[in-house]
Order: sequence, then structure tokens, then C-alpha cells
Amino acid sequence: MKQLTEFKNLVELVVHFKSKVDCLNYLKSALWNCCEKPSACPHCGNTKKIYAYNDKHTFRCFECDKKFNVLTNTIFENTKVSLVKWFAAIWMCSSYKRGVSSVQLAKEIGVTQKTAWFMLQRLRIMFSNLAPEALEGTMCVDETYIGGKQKNKHYNKRTKGQQGRGSSEKINVFGIMETDGKVKSKAVPDVKRETLVPIIEQYAPFGSKIMSDEWFAYRGLKENYIHDVCDHGAYQYVSDTGATTNPIENYWSHVKRAVIGTYFHVSKKHINRYLAEFDYKFNTRKQTDAERFELTIANAHGRLKYSQLISNPNA
Repeated sequence: MKQLTEFKNLVELVVHFKSKVDCLNYLKSALWNCCEKPSACPHCGNTKKIYAYNDKHTFRCFECDKKFNVLTNTIFENTKVSLVKWFAAIWMCSSYKRGVSSVQLAKEIGVTQKTAWFMLQRLRIMFSNLAPEALEGTMCVDETYIGGKQKNKHYNKRTKGQQGRGSSEKINVFGIMETDGKVKSKAVPDVKRETLVPIIEQYAPFGSKIMSDEWFAYRGLKENYIHDVCDHGAYQYVSDTGATTNPIENYWSHVKRAVIGTYFHVSKKHINRYLAEFDYKFNTRKQTDAERFELTIANAHGRLKYSQLISNPNA
């Protein structure tokens, strides 16, 4: 089978994967390490006796007597959307720098907007599973706020006292980034010390160098870290010792332009999945589109049901 890294664009991808069989064969290669049969039953974990049906795509476990295929326990399980369309959606979602909206995806692959939105949310779950568990080296931290500005609203719809850090209509987002490395961002209920410091401690080993601005929540970092500060209040964006938050602020700029230009609005309920998408594409920025697609497919495990998506805020 042709290696995916040879594909340079969406057209070449779609031309190659013309049928469901083409997609199934590729999924076997990506998910089962190039084996024609799985090493274990996805239902019970049996590794001894697994029988293959004549179609070579359906299998049955000797222990639990359940049928399965390469789609079982993946984001594609029981999907009514063709795998060809799924592959095209994965390419667009993982390679378009500012993302693709559900409206645009629906037009491109020929599904309803509701279906396209559900597909994209399933993909973002995959991206969140690929988030870094820890960061290293010198890091910079910063908080930002995502949401519309009061001055851009009609005068009658503006809420008084809802500007800047005190705005309850914006989403608080915190991020930690390695210098010239990976980033991890997430929505937070507030930007107080009690909220931000535990997140820093989760991703940054004690003794690491942390760069930040003068926000009071970071003042206690010197207890466990080498903390260097640039004072934005004094119009200092690179300190005498080289401390700066410019890298992560550039990242926030990209995220906000993507939200405004592609999605227009992101709710508090779903914001972390969108942030996972932005983080994933930033963290794999040195890979080609084909390599990123290949990595995404290889991690297509897990399944998000629509009922979970619309009912559970943390789905």
C-alpha cells in the first residue's frame, strides 16, 4: 500500500482512497501495525483465538463470541458517514492552520452541518488525547480571554462593567509553553494563584525556569521555580535578563484569529476541545500535513457519542 507520507494535498488523498476497502486496509496498517488480524479482541482483550470471516474485514473472538472489525472502539465505529469522507475531514481539520468550520466542512464533503460538527468534535477528542503530559526546559506562562468585545456589540446589548479581566462573558484561558517547543492550554474558572499554580506544577518540573508577566498570581513561583518576570505595566516586553512572554502571546493571537475568522463563536462548554485542536497543530507544526494526518489516524481510538457531547459539559 502506498505510504501516506507521499501525499501532498487533499486531492491526492481523495484520489487514492476511492472506496471503503481502501480506507479499511489503511486503517489496518495504521491501527494494527500492518497486520491483517488484530493482536487482541477489542471487547475482552483475548489474544489467543480470533477468527476471520471470508470478507477479511470482520472478525470473531473465541472467548466472548463477539464480532468486531478495525472500526470497533474507534471514532469511526457505527458511523453512517463513509470512510472516504472521514479521511477528507481528518485531512482538513488537521492541516488547515485556522481550522475548518462545520458549515464549510459540510459543504466540502456533502453532509449536514450537524453531522460535520459532530465529526469535528470527535476529532478534537483525539487531539486532546495527544496533548503533552509534561513540558520541559524554559517555559513561559500567560493567561488570556476569549470572547467578543463589548464595544463591538450594539449599544443596547452591552453589559456594563464587563471589560478586561472582570468580564464574566469571556472565557478565561491559561497556557504554558516551552520556548520553541510544545504548548498546553486550557480554560480555567478564574486567573487566581490557587487556580494557575497547580496547572504549572502539573506540567513543569520543579526547578524549571518559568517566564511570566507581572500578574500577581505568579508571584509565588520562586518557591519551586526559577522565575523571571517582564513588566508589561512598565512597557517592558523583554526584560534585561531575557524574560518574555512574546511566544505564547503570539500563539494567543493565532488562536483568537482562528476563532474570529473561522468559528466566530466558541462556547465555554466546548472550548477545551477547540484549544486541543490548536495545541495539536502547533505542537506538530514541524511535521508535514501527511505526517500529521498519519499520526491522527494512528490515534483514532475511543468513541464519543452524540448524547454525551450535548449533555455532558466535560465530554
